[in-house]
Amino acid sequence: MEQIRAAAVSGDRRGILVTRRSRSLFTVEASSDVPHGIIREKDRWHRPVSHLSSEPGDGPGL
Repeated sequence: MEQIRAAAVSGDRRGILVTRRSRSLFTVEASSDVPHGIIREKDRWHRPVSHLSSEPGDGPGL
């Protein structure tokens, strides 16, 4: 986080991209694909499919 923060205040015109890789693993990077001053989140975690869900709306993709 300190490296990202330093890039943000050094005049670097990149935004911040936070990517979820798993339930508890995230990466944070300065990205030229994200406008300066913006924090964008990306979800790359492929959750295991559970067939035990019985509540509406609890299925995969939510």
